[in-house]
Amino acid sequence: MTKQRAILTLFLQIFTFTLFAQHEYFESIDGVKGGAFMKDALHNIIKEHARIGYGSGGNRTWYAFYITDAIEKAGKHNVIDRYSSNEYLFNKQGESVPGMHIEHCVAKSWWGGVKNNAYHDLHHLNPADAIANIRKNNYPPGELKSIRWENGVTYVGKAEIDGNIQNAYEPCDEYKGDFARILMYMFTCYQDLTWTYTWMNYEYSTYPTLKPWAVELLLKWHKQDPVSTTEISRNNAVFMIQGNRNPYIDYPQLADYVWGDSISHIFRLPN
Repeated sequence: MTKQRAILTLFLQIFTFTLFAQHEYFESIDGVKGGAFMKDALHNIIKEHARIGYGSGGNRTWYAFYITDAIEKAGKHNVIDRYSSNEYLFNKQGESVPGMHIEHCVAKSWWGGVKNNAYHDLHHLNPADAIANIRKNNYPPGELKSIRWENGVTYVGKAEIDGNIQNAYEPCDEYKGDFARILMYMFTCYQDLTWTYTWMNYEYSTYPTLKPWAVELLLKWHKQDPVSTTEISRNNAVFMIQGNRNPYIDYPQLADYVWGDSISHIFRLPN
C-alpha cells in the first residue's frame, strides 16, 4: 500500500468513526419536539464532561490548545487566533504563548467568576490576542453602531442591546457563526446556572435562557456564517479531550429547533 493510500484509508476510518460516534452520541434526541423539550434533551447530553485543568502545563488548557487550535505551516505550529490577524506560534505543548490570553467566550464574570465546569470548558475557551481580549473586556456581542477600537478581526464600540446603547464587541464576518454557535452551546450546557450579568440572557431560565434580541442576533450570525471545516475539526478534538460535543456544529439545524421556526416540530436525526 502506498503512503498516500494509507493516509487516505486512515482519514476515511477516522471520518467514519466520527460520524458514527456523533450519531450515537445524539441518539436520544431523535423524535424529540423542539423548543424547551429539545433544549433540555441537549442539555442532558452535553452537561456531563471531563474538566480539564486551567492554564499551562500537562492536561491543562494550553496543552489542549496545542491539539484544538494549531495549524501547521512550513513546519511550524501556528495558533488559530479568532481575535486578531497577528501570527502566534506554539512552542512546547502545554506552554502558554507570549502575547496571548485564554479567552472565555462567555465571560466568567457573567456567572460571578466561580471556577466551575463552565470556567474550564474548552468549547468556549480560545487562545486570543491579549490586546484584543483586554479591549473586548466582558462585553456582550452586538452589531456596532460606532467603533472606538478595532484590529480588523475584533471590533469594540457601542451597540443597541435590548433597546439600550451600551458597550459591545463584534467579530469579523468570518467568525460570527463560530461565536454564535459557541454561545448557543454555553447557554444550553449551562442553562441551569444563575447568571450575574444578564445582557443576553435571563438571570435564571432553563428556557429560553436567551433574551429575544440575543436569539435574533445569534440565529442571524449562525445562518450568515455556516459551520466551517475548522469548527468541525475543533469540535472533534474537544470531544476526544473533554468528552462532549457542540450540537450546533454537528447539526446546525438544531438552532431552529431550539429557538427558531422549528420549535413546534419533531426532530429526526439524518440517516
